[in-house]
Order: sequence, then structure tokens, then C-alpha cells
Amino acid sequence: MTSLVKWRLVNGTGKANKELERITCGRMKIAKRETVFIITKDEIERLDYSRLFEYNPAARVKKLRNAQGNITLVVEGYDSIREELWEIPQVREFWVRVHLHWPVWLYIANLNNDAFKMIAGCVIKNAIAIKHDGNCDHELFLELNSLCRFFENGIPFTVSLQVKAGFPKFKRVAQLRSVGQYLGISQSE
Repeated sequence: MTSLVKWRLVNGTGKANKELERITCGRMKIAKRETVFIITKDEIERLDYSRLFEYNPAARVKKLRNAQGNITLVVEGYDSIREELWEIPQVREFWVRVHLHWPVWLYIANLNNDAFKMIAGCVIKNAIAIKHDGNCDHELFLELNSLCRFFENGIPFTVSLQVKAGFPKFKRVAQLRSVGQYLGISQSE
């Protein structure tokens, strides 16, 4: 029997205007160093993820240190579309390509909101979404094994950035543990 992980996501998770509205209305808190990184519809359609390469081992140490766990990735240009981002083929293809070439999520992802879960839902092929009519929440089900592979695929990239940023081993392990808990693949201690 396949184990499933269930996430409850609000309508519009990862859509730029929806996320910015949540911030300005106080429903989503942004700490001092947190950044909302907006991917445009044009970048999605051109499969241009070059701006994400700002977060690479060649980046300045200060930039890498400030980015760890502080970036919320959102997509602009799809707010008026009823479908959720993981239902839009172009958006899924964009995040799949980014994941194949530079799975930087485990390092930069802000775990205080669900935008990273939206990305995982786009990347993992067998994710199943259940929309509830009249409700602003949706359920996203993912096979635990697929979610673990998604996580494991990002570990080498994450560790390379953590090392370049100068984080000690205990902080590197703690960050990966936090991401695993956020995704629902590991338990808190």
C-alpha cells in the first residue's frame, strides 16, 4: 500500500497577487530578511529560470546567508485564471525544468507559507488535487516515496550552498530536518 502525504492549501497558493494580498492583509507574515521572488508569466512561457541562478555556489557569502529559508517564490500573470498553478501545464513544466537543473528549494524556501508546497505539487508527477467547491481550501495528495525523491534530489545542491555560506554542520542538518517536517516526510523530535 502506498503512503500518502496530504497538504491543505488555500486557493491561489503561489499566485503573486494572492500571496501579496495575504501579506498586506496580515494573513501571512514576512520577516525582515524575507523576500518575495516573483517569476513572471513571460519567464514561465519562455522556460527562463536564469534569475534563480542568483542563488548558486558562486554567489557572495552574504547573499547566500541571507537567502537561506527566506525566499517565497510566486508566479505572476495567472491570478485571473481559475485553475491552481499545479493544474497549469506551462507552470508545471517550468518548475519541473528548474528542479531538474537547479533544485535550490530546500535552501531558499520560506517555510512560513505554502508557496514551496505549490512548487512541489507542480514537480511531482503523481500529485492528486482535490478541490472543494465553495471552499477556499484544496487538498493535495502526494505519494510519500515521490516526495522523498523530490527532497533527496535537492540535498546535494542545498549542502553545497550551506557549505559556501559557512553554516556549521548542526545548522545544515537542522535546516534539512525543518524542510523534511514542512513537507511531511519526517517527524519533529
